[in-house]
Amino acid sequence: MDRLFKRIDTVFLPVKDLGRAIEWYAATLGFGLRWRSGNYAALNVSETPLTLYEPDDFRPVENVGFNFYVTDIEAAHRTLKDEGCETGDIQQGGGAVLRLQGPGRQRTVGMLVPGVVT
Repeated sequence: MDRLFKRIDTVFLPVKDLGRAIEWYAATLGFGLRWRSGNYAALNVSETPLTLYEPDDFRPVENVGFNFYVTDIEAAHRTLKDEGCETGDIQQGGGAVLRLQGPGRQRTVGMLVPGVVT
């Protein structure tokens, strides 16, 4: 029997200012705009798009429920710092995690790399 679910179709992320968030994710992380409608916008990340939405009652959340996979976290860390992102240190332990602040310092995003950073 085939699996009922084939993949995660999208991940939703609330933002305070949709226009500013679209610009930040495009300029800083290279995510292109797939579509925008009202206070929703989907960005091309990979197979699973990131859908940003601007709720009427936005409340910042400290941590989101997903990570971005990168093949070279040290290169990603350097690139993000060069782009002016406020990044934390690269942590080790079952993989390497990099934390950064998104647009308007309203969101923490994690990046995950399997293996150990040397």
